Amino acid sequence: MTPTRAAIKLSELLSAWTSVAAADDVLITGICEYSGDCEVGDLFLAMKSCSYVEQAVSAGAVAIVCDETLSQDVQKLALTVPVVAVAKLAAHSRHMIEYFYKQAEISLSTVAVTGTDGKTSVTHLLAQALTYMGQPCGLIGTLGYGYAEQLRPANHTTPGVAKLAREMQRLAGDGCQAVAIEASSHGIEQGRLANTRVDVAVLTNITRDHLDYHHTLENYIAAKAALFFASGARAAVLNIDDEVGKKWHQQLACKIKVVSYSLSDSDADLYVKKVDYHASGTKLLIHMKGQDYPLELALFGQFNVLNILAVAATLVSLGHADEIIADVLSQLKAVPGRMQFIPNQQMVSIIVDYAHTPAALSCALNAVRQHCQGRLTCVFGCGGNRDQGKRAKMGEVASRYADAVVITSDNPRDEIPQAIIDAIVEGCLADTPCTQIVDRQAAIAHAIQHTRANDIVLIAGKGHEKFQLIGRHKIAFDDAHVAQQVLMEAACG
Repeated sequence: MTPTRAAIKLSELLSAWTSVAAADDVLITGICEYSGDCEVGDLFLAMKSCSYVEQAVSAGAVAIVCDETLSQDVQKLALTVPVVAVAKLAAHSRHMIEYFYKQAEISLSTVAVTGTDGKTSVTHLLAQALTYMGQPCGLIGTLGYGYAEQLRPANHTTPGVAKLAREMQRLAGDGCQAVAIEASSHGIEQGRLANTRVDVAVLTNITRDHLDYHHTLENYIAAKAALFFASGARAAVLNIDDEVGKKWHQQLACKIKVVSYSLSDSDADLYVKKVDYHASGTKLLIHMKGQDYPLELALFGQFNVLNILAVAATLVSLGHADEIIADVLSQLKAVPGRMQFIPNQQMVSIIVDYAHTPAALSCALNAVRQHCQGRLTCVFGCGGNRDQGKRAKMGEVASRYADAVVITSDNPRDEIPQAIIDAIVEGCLADTPCTQIVDRQAAIAHAIQHTRANDIVLIAGKGHEKFQLIGRHKIAFDDAHVAQQVLMEAACG
């Protein structure tokens, strides 16, 4: 039976730390640490500041527990809900959360994936695989929380301790048997996984990132390392093509179960013996635990080969049979908006991807180029009210790596769309055809209508987003859906 906690008296929750007056002894139905996560009936924990207490109450919090050092400031707010002070609240909050959500009784098989790249794709592909294998798997990450088809919006890639506990209890209540969590470096360092039992910790790779927060690469690596060395993880899955992954493999192999993967290193538990990139996906021959398995994948790019290897290695670590793993891998579909292939009958390949920075666009175009036997066209734009310095660079990258470019709008917000396009064009190379079409739907249609057999169109920038921000308006817009409509109209003649 899945544990649930419909409601609990505030006095019961706080009995180990303080008493609660009878008049303040309200029923609470949840706990939140961030006002943005607050739901009606919640207890809000104010540990470091009272700045968001009023927002929490407005969102439905029925009581506030604050650190005793904040008590006077919170009382000055003259709130309409009970306020209780607890000494050293931050040190005790996780125990309150664990007790409320009965976390010790939640028996989800838990996989936490960390790394600079690939967390979203690996978790989504893993959730698909486990669900296909009869082990329904939920997701907690960048694109949302819940089942892949019914994700609730995410405020953080890795939610806080209370939000994570709430979401895992919901998943268990919805029939999930497993959960795949994106473990960001911020989330790990801030202890957001402190209450979560991790069965398998997965490392995709580590490159420079988030140094505005961690300050040095060494600090960034140390934050990631805590998931493997200090979380009590029962098994580790490591990419040994990555320098850090190889080092950790040596350090962890004698402590816990470790499964390694690589694009080519035959010392790894799983590695690629042969790869063939073609117009509708990738053919692989992978070596897994002494046997070779051919795979046909509807996935694009070398990084997706690495993602598949990470998923396969994770399934091995969870004890699944090799033959079943190989069969399931061939059924996996791309993550929405992450190198998402749009099926069609026109002998062209249409791919939707979230790449919206120069580095990401370069990576996406080079990945797609490996599959392209014809002409490669790139449709993209740049966001308004955002980094203006990258616009010309985006134009330079697109025109360098694509055969043709269609520059359009991508959330222009308060800026004039044509002005953004003009800034992009300044960076475009003169010998690459560049078409300017402000209307994104018309731009996608133009690119697809001018394709021939074996061509590829990469529609970049928005990926999974379902809207376009124009001025103050949020307009429904889905790159994949628009591409499908254009293809259907072309098929109907």
